[in-house]
Amino acid sequence: MNNDVNYKETANVSVYSDSDPELHVIELRETESDSGVFERKFGISNSRSAPNVVFTQFGDTKA
Repeated sequence: MNNDVNYKETANVSVYSDSDPELHVIELRETESDSGVFERKFGISNSRSAPNVVFTQFGDTKA
């Protein structure tokens, strides 16, 4: 990550919860060239509402 100081890079992370142990791979994007800060918004829900939304319930560990 953050290998090219002239380019906004991407990084993949895996997200899951106790209620949804299947790994969801999410691509993060660097906020500015050479910032080293990567971010992305993604959905979580307490119902199984969509394929790209992490299902979670009260008390779950989320990682």
